Amino acid sequence: MKQQTTKRGSSKNSAQSRVELHQSGKFLFAQNFRMQALIIFLFAFALYANTLGHQYALDDDLMIRDNKFTKQGFSGIGKILTTDALAGVFGEQNLLQGGRYRPLSQVCFAVEYELFGLNPFIGHLINVLLYGLLCVLLFHVLRKIFVNYTSSKWYMSLPFLVTVLFSVHPLHTEAVANIKGRDEIMSLIGSLGALWFALKYVETKKPLQLLWLAVLFILALLSKENAATFVAVIPLTMYFFSEAKRKDYVLISAVLIAAFAVYALIRFNALGYFISSYEDREIFNNPFVDATTSQKYATIVYTWIFYLKLLLVPVPLTHDYYPYQIPLMEWSNVFVIFSILIFTALAVYAIIKMKQKSLISYAILFFAITFSIQSNLLLNIGTFMNERFMFVSLIGFCIVVAMIFRRISGSDLSGKRAWPKLSAYLFVSFILLFSVLTIGRNKAWKNSETLVLTDVKTSVNSARCNYIAGFTLLEKARHEPDANTQSDLYLESAMYLERGLKIYEKNTSALGNLGEVYIALKKYEAAKTMYMKVLELIPDDQVSFANLRVIANLYVRDKKYNEAIQLLKIIADKTVIDPADFNTIGEIFGRNLNQLDSAEMYFEKSLQRYQNFAPALENMGLVQGLRGNYAKSLVYLLKAYPLDSNNVELLKNLSHTYSNLGNQEMSVQMLNKANRLGQQ
Repeated sequence: MKQQTTKRGSSKNSAQSRVELHQSGKFLFAQNFRMQALIIFLFAFALYANTLGHQYALDDDLMIRDNKFTKQGFSGIGKILTTDALAGVFGEQNLLQGGRYRPLSQVCFAVEYELFGLNPFIGHLINVLLYGLLCVLLFHVLRKIFVNYTSSKWYMSLPFLVTVLFSVHPLHTEAVANIKGRDEIMSLIGSLGALWFALKYVETKKPLQLLWLAVLFILALLSKENAATFVAVIPLTMYFFSEAKRKDYVLISAVLIAAFAVYALIRFNALGYFISSYEDREIFNNPFVDATTSQKYATIVYTWIFYLKLLLVPVPLTHDYYPYQIPLMEWSNVFVIFSILIFTALAVYAIIKMKQKSLISYAILFFAITFSIQSNLLLNIGTFMNERFMFVSLIGFCIVVAMIFRRISGSDLSGKRAWPKLSAYLFVSFILLFSVLTIGRNKAWKNSETLVLTDVKTSVNSARCNYIAGFTLLEKARHEPDANTQSDLYLESAMYLERGLKIYEKNTSALGNLGEVYIALKKYEAAKTMYMKVLELIPDDQVSFANLRVIANLYVRDKKYNEAIQLLKIIADKTVIDPADFNTIGEIFGRNLNQLDSAEMYFEKSLQRYQNFAPALENMGLVQGLRGNYAKSLVYLLKAYPLDSNNVELLKNLSHTYSNLGNQEMSVQMLNKANRLGQQ
């Protein structure tokens, strides 16, 4: 009986001690905010400190280095506020469905350019500072909504755990290490600020809180459109973590909708539309262009499970998930089926537990809502997926992981068996591992060359990444002075370009680049094939015609006259009105093959296309001169003379012809003029 009494007393004391522990934890939690905030800021800063020496990379060129509006500094802000985000590079043409209107971060870039010029250090420094401030703000907001999830050990409080997990996750490297990613950071800062003031209004009922809510939400939207999801996130958070009344929901929702309407009006006034109906047929701007409707949605569902994998195991990472790094899927694919089952189960659980205000339910719903706009389900975002699209949704994932650590440690006060040391070891190991991965991944973002040549080893099935890697190596080869190194660069460039074209054979830029590489490697037939493929897709591509003429000249140099003639005939047939190619064929017959009849025939064909084509007139004069028809030769040469009066060779030919006709005065006059021009 004494044992039973002792057990009951022990149980009662245990419950009381947990309550006391909870209260003391809340006290410690409140008292140590500044210390915790400083730790979080310094931790976030340290994670990305190694990006401060980086250069511009990837989309930094589009938004900063090559953007004419950004490079106008203060004077370009007006254009930034009234045009699509890419208009400063591509003009008014909208390349992506829905358009891109994110002026706030671009205004920052313009101000930086005005003050510091093209200075990537400043851009990276601001990104890292903003990221640190974002993590502190997230911690501050989570303290308000997770006020009951504290611990006697402040570092095991739920807000602290979630924030540290959020700050350290390697998926954030794209948003922080890439200066352009500032739109993600600024948008979330504005969104969390809006959430904070919504919760403050529920507590205080002060109208000023609503004003700040509206202002911050508009700024978040002007940073990036996905802030629109907080129209749902804010009421959801109020439901789970506040004592909001119905009128609070109505009023705050009305303010959010009004703020969104203001943003929509600003966007419409700037772009002339809210969401463009334009749909690009280029695979790099519309990855589903060659997919059936069934394949499109099966592939979208597949990417969701791939995102989940990256959340749990963020290796390997890449900036490029373009076709077909993610392959087109069918509904019968096992991973698609698995994705459906997992996300259906999560949705059912979230809905069932919503009434009980389960924190897991909130985390799932937060994840789903914030991810919805970037999932490809509602809007074609121009690529299959991107790691930065998890930037906001990752908070939901971190909540679940943090709860697991708290459960193992016993900090959730559930009274169930706990392993505090195990939890501590696991958490520290988790943070150390993710820190190493994040800092290591940052190195890939040093510049575009490093990024592409690193990620092409991961994105082996991306036509775009292989193409850009090939082009990057081609650029290096063009400026490489050492012949052996240059040859190696050309060979490596060819490998990536060929791989990219196997994935997507209609990439005309890759075809043209590979043609140039083949010329450098003396693979002229292969180069010719590349340019002919370009012309099949772009019949009037003048660059391809110019390079085919280069190949023809190389054939002549190598005394492959028949190959040169055949190629020039093909070019002439395609150009239709250009007289130059028939003239070149005539020169090959005349100068290299000594077939004057054939030469004359092609010079005549050239003149049929353009009767005042000076080179063909001169060549006809030479043919007639070689045949001894000096009078007829003079007629052609005199026709060419006014069209090309500073041509030294033409003047010398005129001098010889006049001499053969016995007109020494004109012969000397033409020769003297030729000599004067030759000395200039």
